Amino acid sequence: MAESFIYAIQSSSGFIKIGFSKNPNDRLKDLQIGTWDHLQIIGFWHGKKSDEAKAHLELQNFRHRGEWFYPSYEVSEYIRLRNQAAPSRYLIPEQIEKQRNIYLNNKSMFLKAWTIAALICGFFIGMQYGFWIDDKIQKPYKDHNRIRLQETEKENHQLKLFLMKEGYQLK
Repeated sequence: MAESFIYAIQSSSGFIKIGFSKNPNDRLKDLQIGTWDHLQIIGFWHGKKSDEAKAHLELQNFRHRGEWFYPSYEVSEYIRLRNQAAPSRYLIPEQIEKQRNIYLNNKSMFLKAWTIAALICGFFIGMQYGFWIDDKIQKPYKDHNRIRLQETEKENHQLKLFLMKEGYQLK
């Protein structure tokens, strides 16, 4: 029977994937194709598919999504205690904290960028349909022009009445 491994791969955004593979290096290459984050193997150890399920169960409180886990001291220790990879790849708590902060800052910047993009798109969509986007009211741009035209006509009418009172003859 071929060797099989439980691996830990970390993304540059800090998340850690714990999975099962017969060849962790090939699995890393497969995963790297599907993401823009830089991925690296931070640990691996001999194991079966059932060992992967046990690892997921033990670390369920730190699960981000699927087989991906938040970078935490507990996840790092779990990997460190089982790791057969080079010791230089061990994560120390300072690195974990730094990666968590990078992740939170990136997430915050990402949300701000999406908010700004949504506002810009909303503004241009509003302009396309004739609306100015206002924080208190959506006022139709066409109505604004119509009201301004009515005010101008009213001013012209008042001016005509004044001139007629003064004795001017208008055509």
